[in-house]
Amino acid sequence: MVLTTCGETNYEANPPNVLFLAVDDLNNLIGRLEGVNYGVKTPNLDRLAAKGVLFSNAHCQAPLCGPSRASIMTGLRPSTTGIYGMIPDDKIRSGDNQATKDIILLPEYFRDHGYHTMGIGKLFHKHAPAGAFHESGGRVKGFGPLPPERFVWDGFGTSDRKKYGRTSTDWGAFPEVDSLMPDHQSVNWAIERLNRTYEQPFFLGVGFLRVHVPLYVPQKWFDLYPLDSIKTMPYRADDLKDVPPVALQINDLPMMPTTDWAIENGEWPKILQAYLACVSFVDYEIGRLLDELEASQHADNTVIVLWSDHGYRLGEKGTFAKHALWESATKAPLLFIAPDLPKGLVIDQPAEMLSIYPTLTELCGLPAYDRNEGRSLVSLMRGDEGKDEQLAITTFGMNNHTVRSERFRYIQYEDGGEELYDHTEDPHEFTNQADNPRYQKEKASLKKQLPGENAQWAPHSSYSFQPYFVEQKARTSPANTETKGERSVERFTNRDLETMTALRAKIRSGYAPYQKAYQKMLLEANTLLKRPLLSVMRKKITPPSGNKHDYLSLAPYWWPDPEKADGLPWIRKDGEVNPATKDANTDNKAKSQTFKVIEDLALAAWISGNKQYGQRAVEHINTWFLDPATKMNPNFNYAQGIPGRNDGRCFGIIEFIAIQDVIDALEMLDHVGMLPEATKTGMHEWLAAMLHWFQTSELGIEEGLRHNNHATWYDVQVVCMLRYLGRPDAARKVLETAKTKIIAAQLEPDGSQPHELERTKSISYSTMNLNGMTQLAWHGRQLGVDLWGYKTDDGRSIPAAYAFLKPFAFDKKPWPYPQLGEQKHYWDKARALFYQTGARLEVPEFCALRQDGSTTATDLSQLFFQCSAK
Repeated sequence: MVLTTCGETNYEANPPNVLFLAVDDLNNLIGRLEGVNYGVKTPNLDRLAAKGVLFSNAHCQAPLCGPSRASIMTGLRPSTTGIYGMIPDDKIRSGDNQATKDIILLPEYFRDHGYHTMGIGKLFHKHAPAGAFHESGGRVKGFGPLPPERFVWDGFGTSDRKKYGRTSTDWGAFPEVDSLMPDHQSVNWAIERLNRTYEQPFFLGVGFLRVHVPLYVPQKWFDLYPLDSIKTMPYRADDLKDVPPVALQINDLPMMPTTDWAIENGEWPKILQAYLACVSFVDYEIGRLLDELEASQHADNTVIVLWSDHGYRLGEKGTFAKHALWESATKAPLLFIAPDLPKGLVIDQPAEMLSIYPTLTELCGLPAYDRNEGRSLVSLMRGDEGKDEQLAITTFGMNNHTVRSERFRYIQYEDGGEELYDHTEDPHEFTNQADNPRYQKEKASLKKQLPGENAQWAPHSSYSFQPYFVEQKARTSPANTETKGERSVERFTNRDLETMTALRAKIRSGYAPYQKAYQKMLLEANTLLKRPLLSVMRKKITPPSGNKHDYLSLAPYWWPDPEKADGLPWIRKDGEVNPATKDANTDNKAKSQTFKVIEDLALAAWISGNKQYGQRAVEHINTWFLDPATKMNPNFNYAQGIPGRNDGRCFGIIEFIAIQDVIDALEMLDHVGMLPEATKTGMHEWLAAMLHWFQTSELGIEEGLRHNNHATWYDVQVVCMLRYLGRPDAARKVLETAKTKIIAAQLEPDGSQPHELERTKSISYSTMNLNGMTQLAWHGRQLGVDLWGYKTDDGRSIPAAYAFLKPFAFDKKPWPYPQLGEQKHYWDKARALFYQTGARLEVPEFCALRQDGSTTATDLSQLFFQCSAK
């Protein structure tokens, strides 16, 4: 009690930081645990263990990456959530899963309690849900780098390659140096953050990709383990003769090498050598991180947790894989270091990875999260209590469970099949004792610990890699089985889903007034199918960075100086567009065309259900944003530069406003099941990175502080990205500041916009800026921030701005301000804004301004913003 009280008191004054280390597929082959029997060299993991408490008998809650990590991050068991298979990070918490729809994920809990959260690498299954961290370093896709051809294993084995997945399994020395490994780059990113000073405690997560297959690391790590020194695992060819049929189904992994194959081909020692080489490589990278932490100002006030998502079989039970409820698949290292924990303690009682969440909150003096199903291990580590009560439960698929006590492992499958192993006599689980009368009392006791709840498969969770799980989900959870129908989507970010769905139903039913516009849309979509895929790599000018992946544009109202031989520096002609800024020399034109094509194809796909449109839209998305050879880097460092004056300006950020259209497209495609998870995940990561650039770069910060339409549209873009990325609270904060930063600062009491009226295209800019304010008001209405009704004491408000424009737009009052070009076109756009706002924000007087009252439109997109739409 004295230790606990002192710790909590200190934490209130100086809360500890958290270093959260996840190592993929790491079993207990480390020096302080079973690795001592195999000559494993892990000096850095060993010194970590010497500084804290190491659990030698910790077990995952699912022997598969996706559900294991979802369990750790939610604090819930797979049997509670129905997350038995893989699941996209942003679908862990979804409206159609009652168990998780409002769960607070582990890093979010620390964020909500005052921590600055950062993460890089594989922490959740892919990386992390959008917005889970204040700073995200993302994750390199896949498990590369990869050689031109595999060394040994083709990834298919004897499996049906048309139905089931290809494993990444292979082994060999590659690449040449550590710096080419993503884990090395992740540690570099984390080291830079350890050297910062923070005004609040930090939570830093680093997810290592190794020891996940392929077992590739540089040759020097293989050299640590000469082949003649390799000791293989205990194995019996008849080991599985006494297990239930379901166990054999689950263990049917023909895409993996079998132990018998490895023995016959002399590959078993080579696989083990590669695995141990990968372990030592990860150990080295962890050591780099520890060295930096120990040399930093944070050394004495940082809690460290190191864990792996499950074990890994290295020939045990006939294969090389996780995917089982046996010891070698469920057991993995778990280690805690904290200022008031014992040093060098090894605990042999069972523990669950599920306990990481509540243990960290207690170690950091935070209030317990009452939704956690795991129990904190703090009392056990301090020696206070809990040694005799420890159990670990692992679940693999619906209603298949194992319970691990200190002495026994009990397994029960969905059909009632059982296994029981006595680890004091049979540590390798060779002999199933489930029917042995000697053990019936122990079996009955363990059976009582099985989860009482066995949720159906979560709709977004599946595992198509293995036939058993495909069949089980279809058989046990028919209501949740993925169908060709639409996905459960509660909202669209920029549009009213209910209105759009109602209109689509009318279109599909043949409602005559809409058919002309519908047919026009289909004709245009068919033409768009042939549009070439554009990217930032097609521009003729290379950005100052020397990297063509960086977006580049030139300021549109700037021209070569005719009085200078080289035209430099360019001079400004407000409102007069220099055609050289819109050609193939830069990215602006290609960007605008691509974003428009993406939106139009996605809308056509959403309305018609034609997958061709959706597939082509996805190809454009992948080409512009995600494909390594063509992707745009998420920054606007070189937008609207002025030759002879600067490389890029904050004003160029406004060229990104059509990202709203791309987000619309992503949501529509996702809604009708045409958005591949890889594209969706990649776009979440890309947009999160772009949002980070918006909010932290010098140009982004400057743009947000402008006093005209640039600040308005900056906020629109930020709010749009925040909402799409699932960060409504952050979006609300932006919207609240818009009351003073946008409405009060940019509007006069009479509704005029002085910063726009001084421009040479004053109608255009007044309308454009008001459109942005209205979009902010739309977002505010969705999030409970009333910008439409906001009014300053002297009367500045968005409705006042409409009232200022109305006499000019509808009553033919002469416009006394500058406007280049013929005015009718610009007033048509202003009137369209009134109509659209009348529909979106339900302003009857604006709807009444449309004299014909018609629901007929020549452009389908107009239909979604008509007052009669609802």
